[in-house]
Amino acid sequence: MAFSAIITLTGTVGVDVGPFNLYSDATIPAYGTAFETSVSRGDLITGYTSSAVPDGTSTVKIKSTGTCTNFILVGVDDPSVEVYERCTDGFVVYILTSSGVDTLKAEDNVARCYLHIDAGTLTEMEVAHPGMTELSSLVTSACECV
Repeated sequence: MAFSAIITLTGTVGVDVGPFNLYSDATIPAYGTAFETSVSRGDLITGYTSSAVPDGTSTVKIKSTGTCTNFILVGVDDPSVEVYERCTDGFVVYILTSSGVDTLKAEDNVARCYLHIDAGTLTEMEVAHPGMTELSSLVTSACECV
């Protein structure tokens, strides 16, 4: 089995690094086989969501496969998310609970309303709501779904 996690490369990241392969400490041998390959520098800087993280993983090795072959070890977890449904068309989105968005009603920039429908870990919610899409924020408003 696998779980979902957001893997982020932090600190100063040179422009000559990447693409990257991701390895788990839960594989035998540890960090032996990549569970993701050719992940871009940009994706890792903004937070790369992988749904292929092996069960039992607590640390991921992010290894550059380009000219520079350095690596870094980072911790992972299965983040908590809030799930919303856009009332006008049923489009399902999620936001990270840690994003600070704390509203049950919201609208996006074209005034479509969202209704809070679920919450849990990213892995649980991907099973419950296949095909949902990450949304970085919801704009607080007086909009109400009916």
